[in-house]
Amino acid sequence: METRPDLDFWYNPIVKNYYRLLVALKEMGKDTSRLENEVFDRYKTYLRIQYSTFKTEFLPPMKGLDSFDKCYKRAKIIDFDGYKLSIIGFSDLMKNKEAVNREIDRSDIAELKRIRKSKEEDDK
Repeated sequence: METRPDLDFWYNPIVKNYYRLLVALKEMGKDTSRLENEVFDRYKTYLRIQYSTFKTEFLPPMKGLDSFDKCYKRAKIIDFDGYKLSIIGFSDLMKNKEAVNREIDRSDIAELKRIRKSKEEDDK
């Protein structure tokens, strides 16, 4: 099975945020008409957008993690071309990958640990 790279966005799963996502997607030229009539379920309403070389996924819950708010407080804020982005913390990302436990996640865990160890050694 071919694995297509993906970019995951974890959003605070409240109705207001779901509809904000739909507005943003519509502004990007995506057809959201089917989604606008769907009944929002904070535990099941995943959004996936396929592109030719990758996909984006908007996730309401993330397996293995406690509340969005708690993880958000631990997130790292970065500036990306003038936009502030919240990036999930390393330990939260690892918890999620361990809980999902697919082959790709196990591979990611090994690679992330290798990168972190290498960075720590460079910082010494």
